[in-house]
Amino acid sequence: MLTPSYRIPFSWGDVTTFVTYSHVGPHTQDQSALQQLGTYSTWDFGVIANVQKNWQLRLQGTNITNELGLTESNSRIFGAAAGAGGVILARPLEGREVNFQVKYVF
Repeated sequence: MLTPSYRIPFSWGDVTTFVTYSHVGPHTQDQSALQQLGTYSTWDFGVIANVQKNWQLRLQGTNITNELGLTESNSRIFGAAAGAGGVILARPLEGREVNFQVKYVF
């Protein structure tokens, strides 16, 4: 994971921007390493504006490229976890999400 950021000061506050690149290489679901879960890479971003002393505006997005991937599976099963028809129970990578937040700091 790599997250460079840049802060820009202004007379009314500051703006910080960042982007995150994450890469998960080949990984397996159990200690026997028989159930391969593949690889994936994601891009995230954020823009944070601190306005005067009390206000913060934040725009943030995760998995912007809407990458598909499996993060984990049932590690209690030893060996390949595929059931009927080759289907495995695994946790997928969450899809694209963008949100905006306004915060007042006391």
